Amino acid sequence: MGFYVLFIVFFIAGVYCAFQPKIATFLFIILAIIVPTSSAFTNLTYLHGFFVVDSFFIPLSIIMFVRVAILKSIQLTKREVFLFFMPFFIFLSYFLISAYKTGFDQQLIKEIRPVLLLIEILVFLIFIRQIDLKVNFKTISKLAILAALSNCIFYLVLYFGVVVSDDLYYINNTYRYLDLSTYFSVYFIIHYFISKEYKTISKSYYYNIAIILSFISIIIANSRFIILALFLALILSNITNYKLLIKRSFQALLVLFLFIGFSFIIDASRILDALSSNLIIMQLSNRYLPALLDISKMTDLQIIFGYGLGHYFEIPWFGYREAIENENISIDCAYLTVYVKQGFLGLLSLIFALHLLVSSSIGKHRLALLIFWGVMFVVSSSFYQIYPFGAVVYIAFLNSNEIK
Repeated sequence: MGFYVLFIVFFIAGVYCAFQPKIATFLFIILAIIVPTSSAFTNLTYLHGFFVVDSFFIPLSIIMFVRVAILKSIQLTKREVFLFFMPFFIFLSYFLISAYKTGFDQQLIKEIRPVLLLIEILVFLIFIRQIDLKVNFKTISKLAILAALSNCIFYLVLYFGVVVSDDLYYINNTYRYLDLSTYFSVYFIIHYFISKEYKTISKSYYYNIAIILSFISIIIANSRFIILALFLALILSNITNYKLLIKRSFQALLVLFLFIGFSFIIDASRILDALSSNLIIMQLSNRYLPALLDISKMTDLQIIFGYGLGHYFEIPWFGYREAIENENISIDCAYLTVYVKQGFLGLLSLIFALHLLVSSSIGKHRLALLIFWGVMFVVSSSFYQIYPFGAVVYIAFLNSNEIK
Protein backbone atom coordinates (compact mmCIF):
# COMPACT_ATOMS: atom_id res chain seq x y z
CA MET A 1 0.00 0.00 0.00
CA GLY A 2 2.80 2.41 0.95
CA PHE A 3 4.55 1.86 -2.39
CA TYR A 4 1.43 2.77 -4.38
CA VAL A 5 0.82 5.92 -2.33
CA LEU A 6 4.37 7.15 -2.87
CA PHE A 7 4.24 6.11 -6.54
CA ILE A 8 1.19 8.33 -7.03
CA VAL A 9 2.77 11.22 -5.09
CA PHE A 10 5.89 11.19 -7.30
CA PHE A 11 3.71 10.83 -10.40
CA ILE A 12 1.69 13.93 -9.42
CA ALA A 13 4.95 15.85 -8.90
CA GLY A 14 5.89 14.88 -12.45
CA VAL A 15 2.55 16.07 -13.83
CA TYR A 16 2.97 19.36 -11.95
CA CYS A 17 6.13 20.00 -14.03
CA ALA A 18 3.80 20.99 -16.89
CA PHE A 19 2.40 23.91 -14.88
CA GLN A 20 5.11 25.02 -12.43
CA PRO A 21 8.29 23.35 -13.69
CA LYS A 22 10.77 24.89 -11.22
CA ILE A 23 8.55 24.40 -8.17
CA ALA A 24 7.73 20.84 -9.26
CA THR A 25 11.42 20.06 -9.74
CA PHE A 26 12.18 21.24 -6.20
CA LEU A 27 9.23 19.22 -4.92
CA PHE A 28 10.65 16.10 -6.57
CA ILE A 29 14.10 16.73 -5.09
CA ILE A 30 12.69 17.27 -1.60
CA LEU A 31 10.54 14.15 -1.82
CA ALA A 32 13.50 12.11 -3.09
CA ILE A 33 15.79 13.12 -0.21
CA ILE A 34 13.24 12.78 2.62
CA VAL A 35 11.50 9.52 1.64
CA PRO A 36 13.32 6.55 3.26
CA THR A 37 14.92 4.66 0.37
CA SER A 38 17.13 2.32 2.38
CA SER A 39 16.79 -1.37 1.52
CA ALA A 40 15.20 -1.78 4.95
CA PHE A 41 12.20 0.15 3.55
CA THR A 42 11.98 -1.82 0.30
CA ASN A 43 8.25 -2.42 0.78
CA LEU A 44 7.73 1.36 0.54
CA THR A 45 10.00 2.18 -2.37
CA TYR A 46 10.50 -0.89 -4.60
CA LEU A 47 8.21 -3.31 -6.43
CA HIS A 48 8.86 -5.69 -9.34
CA GLY A 49 12.00 -3.90 -10.52
CA PHE A 50 10.64 -0.34 -10.21
CA PHE A 51 11.34 2.37 -7.64
CA VAL A 52 8.76 4.97 -6.56
CA VAL A 53 10.95 7.75 -8.00
CA ASP A 54 10.51 6.21 -11.47
CA SER A 55 6.90 7.42 -11.56
CA PHE A 56 8.06 11.07 -11.60
CA PHE A 57 9.74 10.48 -14.95
CA ILE A 58 6.65 9.04 -16.69
CA PRO A 59 4.80 12.39 -17.08
CA LEU A 60 8.12 14.29 -17.16
CA SER A 61 9.21 12.37 -20.27
CA ILE A 62 6.02 13.37 -22.08
CA ILE A 63 6.38 16.99 -20.96
CA MET A 64 10.02 17.03 -22.04
CA PHE A 65 9.22 15.68 -25.52
CA VAL A 66 6.47 18.28 -26.00
CA ARG A 67 8.88 21.05 -24.98
CA VAL A 68 11.54 19.68 -27.35
CA ALA A 69 9.01 19.76 -30.19
CA ILE A 70 8.10 23.38 -29.36
CA LEU A 71 11.65 24.62 -28.70
CA LYS A 72 13.10 22.51 -31.53
CA SER A 73 16.18 21.84 -29.39
CA ILE A 74 17.17 18.85 -27.27
CA GLN A 75 19.50 20.88 -24.99
CA LEU A 76 22.23 18.21 -25.22
CA THR A 77 25.78 18.25 -26.53
CA LYS A 78 26.87 15.78 -29.21
CA ARG A 79 29.05 14.13 -26.57
CA GLU A 80 26.06 13.54 -24.28
CA VAL A 81 24.00 12.10 -27.14
CA PHE A 82 26.86 9.72 -27.94
CA LEU A 83 27.29 8.75 -24.26
CA PHE A 84 23.61 7.80 -24.09
CA PHE A 85 23.14 5.99 -27.39
CA MET A 86 26.24 3.78 -27.20
CA PRO A 87 25.24 1.94 -23.97
CA PHE A 88 21.59 2.06 -25.07
CA PHE A 89 22.45 0.37 -28.39
CA ILE A 90 24.61 -2.24 -26.63
CA PHE A 91 21.83 -2.96 -24.13
CA LEU A 92 19.14 -3.15 -26.82
CA SER A 93 21.20 -5.58 -28.89
CA TYR A 94 21.74 -7.89 -25.91
CA PHE A 95 18.13 -7.53 -24.80
CA LEU A 96 16.71 -8.58 -28.19
CA ILE A 97 19.13 -11.52 -28.47
CA SER A 98 18.30 -12.71 -24.94
CA ALA A 99 14.55 -12.31 -25.53
CA TYR A 100 14.86 -14.35 -28.74
CA LYS A 101 16.86 -17.12 -27.06
CA THR A 102 15.15 -17.44 -23.67
CA GLY A 103 11.86 -15.57 -24.06
CA PHE A 104 10.57 -12.47 -22.36
CA ASP A 105 10.39 -13.20 -18.62
CA GLN A 106 10.76 -11.49 -15.24
CA GLN A 107 14.51 -12.13 -15.17
CA LEU A 108 14.90 -10.18 -18.38
CA ILE A 109 12.61 -7.37 -17.20
CA LYS A 110 14.85 -6.74 -14.18
CA GLU A 111 17.75 -6.10 -16.56
CA ILE A 112 15.97 -2.93 -17.72
CA ARG A 113 16.98 -1.18 -14.48
CA PRO A 114 20.36 0.26 -15.64
CA VAL A 115 19.09 1.49 -19.01
CA LEU A 116 15.99 2.93 -17.36
CA LEU A 117 18.29 4.95 -15.10
CA LEU A 118 20.15 6.18 -18.18
CA ILE A 119 16.90 7.34 -19.79
CA GLU A 120 15.85 9.12 -16.61
CA ILE A 121 19.22 10.87 -16.35
CA LEU A 122 18.82 12.09 -19.92
CA VAL A 123 15.21 13.25 -19.43
CA PHE A 124 16.07 15.14 -16.23
CA LEU A 125 19.16 16.67 -17.81
CA ILE A 126 17.19 17.99 -20.78
CA PHE A 127 14.32 19.26 -18.65
CA ILE A 128 16.37 21.27 -16.14
CA ARG A 129 18.17 22.90 -19.06
CA GLN A 130 14.88 23.68 -20.76
CA ILE A 131 13.58 25.50 -17.68
CA ASP A 132 17.00 27.10 -17.05
CA LEU A 133 17.02 26.08 -13.40
CA LYS A 134 19.41 28.19 -11.31
CA VAL A 135 20.04 27.38 -7.65
CA ASN A 136 22.32 29.30 -5.29
CA PHE A 137 24.63 27.45 -2.93
CA LYS A 138 22.68 28.50 0.15
CA THR A 139 19.61 26.70 -1.18
CA ILE A 140 21.71 23.65 -2.02
CA SER A 141 23.07 23.72 1.56
CA LYS A 142 19.55 23.79 3.00
CA LEU A 143 18.65 20.75 0.91
CA ALA A 144 21.85 19.02 2.04
CA ILE A 145 20.83 19.69 5.65
CA LEU A 146 17.40 18.20 4.95
CA ALA A 147 18.90 15.14 3.24
CA ALA A 148 21.33 14.48 6.11
CA LEU A 149 18.69 15.00 8.79
CA SER A 150 16.34 12.56 7.08
CA ASN A 151 19.11 9.95 7.14
CA CYS A 152 19.79 10.59 10.82
CA ILE A 153 16.09 10.30 11.69
CA PHE A 154 15.57 7.03 9.79
CA TYR A 155 18.80 5.63 11.22
CA LEU A 156 17.45 6.24 14.75
CA VAL A 157 14.06 4.79 13.77
CA LEU A 158 15.75 1.54 12.73
CA TYR A 159 18.41 1.49 15.45
CA PHE A 160 15.90 1.84 18.30
CA GLY A 161 13.46 -0.61 16.71
CA VAL A 162 10.62 1.86 16.07
CA VAL A 163 10.33 0.13 12.70
CA VAL A 164 11.51 -3.48 12.41
CA SER A 165 12.12 -5.16 9.06
CA ASP A 166 10.97 -8.73 8.44
CA ASP A 167 14.31 -9.53 6.83
CA LEU A 168 16.92 -10.94 9.22
CA TYR A 169 19.68 -9.19 7.25
CA TYR A 170 18.34 -5.72 8.10
CA ILE A 171 17.60 -6.71 11.69
CA ASN A 172 21.31 -7.57 11.99
CA ASN A 173 22.37 -4.34 10.25
CA THR A 174 20.56 -1.67 12.26
CA TYR A 175 23.95 -0.12 13.02
CA ARG A 176 23.95 1.51 9.56
CA TYR A 177 21.68 3.58 7.36
CA LEU A 178 22.36 3.99 3.65
CA ASP A 179 19.98 5.41 1.10
CA LEU A 180 19.62 7.83 -1.81
CA SER A 181 20.30 10.80 0.47
CA THR A 182 23.68 9.36 1.45
CA TYR A 183 24.86 9.87 -2.12
CA PHE A 184 23.30 13.34 -2.13
CA SER A 185 25.50 14.06 0.91
CA VAL A 186 28.56 12.74 -0.94
CA TYR A 187 27.83 14.99 -3.92
CA PHE A 188 27.37 17.98 -1.63
CA ILE A 189 30.71 17.35 0.14
CA ILE A 190 32.57 17.13 -3.19
CA HIS A 191 30.73 20.20 -4.51
CA TYR A 192 31.50 22.15 -1.33
CA PHE A 193 35.23 21.42 -1.16
CA ILE A 194 35.94 21.96 -4.85
CA SER A 195 33.87 25.17 -4.93
CA LYS A 196 35.63 26.36 -1.77
CA GLU A 197 39.00 25.70 -3.40
CA TYR A 198 38.06 28.10 -6.20
CA LYS A 199 36.46 30.53 -3.72
CA THR A 200 33.17 30.46 -5.63
CA ILE A 201 31.14 30.29 -2.41
CA SER A 202 31.04 32.88 0.36
CA LYS A 203 31.05 32.15 4.09
CA SER A 204 27.71 31.17 5.64
CA TYR A 205 26.68 29.24 8.73
CA TYR A 206 24.33 27.23 6.48
CA TYR A 207 27.38 25.81 4.72
CA ASN A 208 29.05 24.84 8.00
CA ILE A 209 25.92 23.10 9.29
CA ALA A 210 25.38 21.38 5.94
CA ILE A 211 28.94 20.05 5.68
CA ILE A 212 28.96 18.74 9.26
CA LEU A 213 25.61 16.99 8.86
CA SER A 214 26.63 15.62 5.47
CA PHE A 215 29.67 13.97 7.04
CA ILE A 216 27.43 12.55 9.79
CA SER A 217 25.19 11.17 7.03
CA ILE A 218 28.23 9.46 5.51
CA ILE A 219 29.47 8.09 8.83
CA ILE A 220 26.12 6.52 9.83
CA ALA A 221 26.08 4.74 6.46
CA ASN A 222 28.92 2.76 8.08
CA SER A 223 30.49 2.05 4.71
CA ARG A 224 34.27 1.95 4.50
CA PHE A 225 34.19 2.18 0.73
CA ILE A 226 32.03 5.30 0.58
CA ILE A 227 34.53 7.11 2.80
CA LEU A 228 37.45 5.69 0.80
CA ALA A 229 35.85 6.65 -2.53
CA LEU A 230 34.95 10.13 -1.30
CA PHE A 231 38.43 11.04 -0.12
CA LEU A 232 40.20 9.39 -3.04
CA ALA A 233 38.00 11.60 -5.23
CA LEU A 234 38.91 14.74 -3.29
CA ILE A 235 42.62 13.88 -3.06
CA LEU A 236 43.33 12.53 -6.55
CA SER A 237 41.41 15.31 -8.31
CA ASN A 238 43.89 17.80 -6.76
CA ILE A 239 47.06 15.74 -6.63
CA THR A 240 49.28 18.49 -8.11
CA ASN A 241 48.45 20.84 -5.21
CA TYR A 242 50.70 19.53 -2.42
CA LYS A 243 49.31 21.75 0.33
CA LEU A 244 45.77 20.70 -0.52
CA LEU A 245 46.89 17.07 -0.77
CA ILE A 246 48.17 17.18 2.82
CA LYS A 247 45.03 18.99 4.00
CA ARG A 248 42.68 16.46 2.35
CA SER A 249 44.73 13.55 3.73
CA PHE A 250 44.44 14.98 7.24
CA GLN A 251 40.67 15.43 6.79
CA ALA A 252 40.41 11.83 5.58
CA LEU A 253 42.21 10.56 8.69
CA LEU A 254 39.91 12.64 10.91
CA VAL A 255 36.77 11.23 9.28
CA LEU A 256 38.24 7.72 9.44
CA PHE A 257 38.89 8.20 13.17
CA LEU A 258 35.28 9.37 13.68
CA PHE A 259 34.04 6.43 11.61
CA ILE A 260 35.95 3.89 13.72
CA GLY A 261 34.87 5.65 16.93
CA PHE A 262 31.22 5.56 15.84
CA SER A 263 31.52 1.87 14.92
CA PHE A 264 33.03 1.15 18.34
CA ILE A 265 30.28 3.07 20.21
CA ILE A 266 27.45 1.23 18.47
CA ASP A 267 29.38 -2.07 18.59
CA ALA A 268 29.36 -2.60 14.81
CA SER A 269 31.41 -5.80 15.07
CA ARG A 270 31.31 -6.46 11.31
CA ILE A 271 33.15 -3.21 10.70
CA LEU A 272 35.54 -3.44 13.65
CA ASP A 273 36.47 -7.05 12.86
CA ALA A 274 37.19 -6.26 9.22
CA LEU A 275 39.63 -3.36 9.47
CA SER A 276 42.66 -5.50 8.63
CA SER A 277 43.72 -5.84 4.99
CA ASN A 278 43.47 -9.65 5.10
CA LEU A 279 39.86 -9.60 6.29
CA ILE A 280 38.93 -6.93 3.74
CA ILE A 281 40.42 -9.10 0.97
CA MET A 282 38.50 -12.12 2.29
CA GLN A 283 35.22 -10.17 2.34
CA LEU A 284 35.77 -8.95 -1.23
CA SER A 285 36.66 -12.47 -2.37
CA ASN A 286 33.41 -13.78 -0.94
CA ARG A 287 31.46 -11.01 -2.65
CA TYR A 288 33.08 -11.78 -5.99
CA LEU A 289 32.90 -15.58 -5.72
CA PRO A 290 29.59 -16.04 -7.62
CA ALA A 291 30.90 -14.04 -10.60
CA LEU A 292 34.34 -15.69 -10.52
CA LEU A 293 32.73 -19.14 -10.59
CA ASP A 294 30.63 -18.08 -13.60
CA ILE A 295 33.72 -16.69 -15.36
CA SER A 296 35.59 -19.96 -14.79
CA LYS A 297 32.85 -21.81 -16.71
CA MET A 298 32.79 -19.45 -19.71
CA THR A 299 33.39 -20.62 -23.27
CA ASP A 300 35.80 -18.68 -25.50
CA LEU A 301 32.89 -16.73 -27.00
CA GLN A 302 31.41 -15.96 -23.58
CA ILE A 303 34.77 -14.61 -22.37
CA ILE A 304 34.37 -11.87 -24.99
CA PHE A 305 30.59 -11.32 -25.02
CA GLY A 306 29.39 -12.68 -21.66
CA TYR A 307 26.43 -14.93 -20.86
CA GLY A 308 23.83 -12.38 -21.98
CA LEU A 309 21.08 -10.53 -20.13
CA GLY A 310 18.86 -12.47 -17.74
CA HIS A 311 21.84 -14.26 -16.19
CA TYR A 312 21.44 -14.55 -12.42
CA PHE A 313 24.17 -15.05 -9.81
CA GLU A 314 23.97 -17.80 -7.22
CA ILE A 315 24.42 -16.16 -3.78
CA PRO A 316 24.89 -19.04 -1.31
CA TRP A 317 25.06 -16.83 1.81
CA PHE A 318 21.50 -15.59 1.17
CA GLY A 319 20.26 -18.97 2.39
CA TYR A 320 19.39 -17.70 5.88
CA ARG A 321 17.09 -15.00 4.42
CA GLU A 322 13.74 -16.70 3.98
CA ALA A 323 12.11 -13.72 2.24
CA ILE A 324 14.37 -13.83 -0.83
CA GLU A 325 15.76 -16.36 -3.27
CA ASN A 326 19.43 -17.35 -3.45
CA GLU A 327 19.77 -15.94 -6.98
CA ASN A 328 20.38 -12.28 -7.64
CA ILE A 329 20.42 -10.06 -10.74
CA SER A 330 23.80 -8.59 -9.75
CA ILE A 331 26.68 -8.99 -7.30
CA ASP A 332 28.50 -6.37 -5.23
CA CYS A 333 30.74 -5.26 -8.08
CA ALA A 334 29.56 -3.35 -11.13
CA TYR A 335 32.57 -4.37 -13.23
CA LEU A 336 32.12 -8.11 -12.67
CA THR A 337 28.34 -7.90 -13.02
CA VAL A 338 28.40 -6.27 -16.46
CA TYR A 339 31.34 -8.39 -17.63
CA VAL A 340 29.62 -11.68 -16.82
CA LYS A 341 26.46 -10.52 -18.60
CA GLN A 342 27.85 -8.50 -21.53
CA GLY A 343 31.57 -9.18 -21.64
CA PHE A 344 33.89 -6.39 -22.74
CA LEU A 345 30.98 -4.53 -24.35
CA GLY A 346 29.37 -4.37 -20.90
CA LEU A 347 32.47 -2.72 -19.42
CA LEU A 348 32.48 -0.23 -22.30
CA SER A 349 28.78 0.45 -21.73
CA LEU A 350 29.41 1.04 -18.01
CA ILE A 351 32.11 3.62 -18.80
CA PHE A 352 29.80 5.50 -21.19
CA ALA A 353 26.93 5.44 -18.68
CA LEU A 354 29.16 6.78 -15.91
CA HIS A 355 30.35 9.66 -18.06
CA LEU A 356 26.74 10.57 -18.85
CA LEU A 357 25.89 10.56 -15.12
CA VAL A 358 28.61 13.17 -14.40
CA SER A 359 28.28 15.12 -17.67
CA SER A 360 26.90 18.26 -15.99
CA SER A 361 30.18 18.89 -14.16
CA ILE A 362 33.53 19.86 -15.66
CA GLY A 363 37.23 19.90 -14.83
CA LYS A 364 38.28 18.75 -11.38
CA HIS A 365 34.67 18.38 -10.30
CA ARG A 366 33.96 15.85 -13.04
CA LEU A 367 37.22 14.05 -12.32
CA ALA A 368 36.33 13.81 -8.62
CA LEU A 369 32.91 12.32 -9.42
CA LEU A 370 34.42 9.86 -11.90
CA ILE A 371 36.91 8.69 -9.26
CA PHE A 372 34.17 8.35 -6.65
CA TRP A 373 31.96 6.18 -8.83
CA GLY A 374 34.92 4.26 -10.25
CA VAL A 375 35.88 3.19 -6.72
CA MET A 376 32.29 2.50 -5.64
CA PHE A 377 31.77 0.19 -8.62
CA VAL A 378 34.37 -2.12 -7.04
CA VAL A 379 31.86 -3.02 -4.29
CA SER A 380 28.49 -2.00 -5.72
CA SER A 381 26.39 -2.60 -8.83
CA SER A 382 25.01 0.88 -8.35
CA PHE A 383 23.02 1.14 -11.59
CA TYR A 384 20.76 -1.69 -10.37
CA GLN A 385 20.06 0.23 -7.15
CA ILE A 386 18.24 3.38 -6.06
CA TYR A 387 21.36 5.11 -4.72
CA PRO A 388 22.41 6.83 -8.00
CA PHE A 389 19.19 8.88 -7.85
CA GLY A 390 21.00 10.92 -5.20
CA ALA A 391 23.37 11.88 -8.01
CA VAL A 392 20.54 12.33 -10.53
CA VAL A 393 18.67 14.89 -8.42
CA TYR A 394 21.97 16.70 -7.74
CA ILE A 395 22.36 17.21 -11.51
CA ALA A 396 19.99 20.16 -11.04
CA PHE A 397 22.71 21.97 -9.07
CA LEU A 398 25.73 21.33 -11.28
CA ASN A 399 26.19 24.39 -13.44
CA SER A 400 29.04 23.80 -15.86
CA ASN A 401 30.18 27.43 -15.56
CA GLU A 402 30.36 27.37 -11.78
CA ILE A 403 33.75 25.75 -11.17
CA LYS A 404 36.70 24.90 -13.39
